Amino acid sequence: MTEIEKNTEWIKVAHKYTRITWQKNYIPKLNQEAGLIFVMIPGNPGNEKFYEHFGQRILEKIPIILMGHSIGSYMALKIFPQLIENGFNVVKLLCLFPGIEQLALSSNGKRNGRFLEFFDKHSTLTKIPLSFLWFIPNSFKRFIVRLILRDPLIPEYIPECVIESTAETISSSVTQNIIHLANNEFQIVKNHDDTLFPNEYRDRIILYYGKNDGWVPESCVEEQIERLGKSCVFLDNNGSDHEFVNLNGDFMAKTVVSLFEPFFKTLL
Repeated sequence: MTEIEKNTEWIKVAHKYTRITWQKNYIPKLNQEAGLIFVMIPGNPGNEKFYEHFGQRILEKIPIILMGHSIGSYMALKIFPQLIENGFNVVKLLCLFPGIEQLALSSNGKRNGRFLEFFDKHSTLTKIPLSFLWFIPNSFKRFIVRLILRDPLIPEYIPECVIESTAETISSSVTQNIIHLANNEFQIVKNHDDTLFPNEYRDRIILYYGKNDGWVPESCVEEQIERLGKSCVFLDNNGSDHEFVNLNGDFMAKTVVSLFEPFFKTLL
């Protein structure tokens, strides 16, 4: 049975301390590490713990190289060609529920755009009222999170990493960061940017959209199919939502494996 080893550390990225979690699979009897590496860039709020359960399921099946979720897909597309040009063997890029254009025109963007812009400009209005969150015990935060995320159909199944990650967001500073990042996304991610899809690397890119995704304008999926073709653009037909890491991590891991299994059979 394949075991998953995890290591978490804080490193400086652009002069800011950033928490990074490394996961690897190995075969204990052979003491052999996996021969491929994948990198996951999370979406807002940027907490990598949300993806721990999802990442473990991926590693149990098959490793892929570069993935992005939500706004993390935009970041991944930005650095994708740079990684290749710097000598990294990035063979595939998968964008899950990608937030890569017209975020402000999505249903959630229209609903929340002005609110986010206002509170980002006037951060004191959130900093002071939310400062009381510091006094709430972590155990109580986790209890509240379990109640909110509880699925009536499968009440016992919420990955512990999701509980911990969500509890960590119940903080004045984290809430401010989420608001700032979301508002920044609306300002930067606007019209379709064809430079994100260099011709020489397009065949390595896969966009995986969800139906009725509140962060993606309805027209985007069909437009991307016209630009990139059906071999690069997929539409989820199984009801997985944008926040799949909360309750659909197992299913999405199987979906990712099915997308990449034929490719990695030829690679390995």
